[in-house]
Amino acid sequence: MDKEIGYRTDAMLHQAKKSVDALFGEGYAEKHPELVAGFLVAASNNTMAVALEGVAVELVRKSKPS
Repeated sequence: MDKEIGYRTDAMLHQAKKSVDALFGEGYAEKHPELVAGFLVAASNNTMAVALEGVAVELVRKSKPS
């Protein structure tokens, strides 16, 4: 696995725990890993959407006549 991807995933995991605990109380993330998993899925989907938007913008830019 690419190291940068690993670092980003690790950061997302820590942010998920921090966010879940901040919202529902300390220790909630540990007791409800499904919320952490859902957070990670949402964060991953958002990251992918931003990446795809960048690709789409670049494709449109390249397809326009100069």
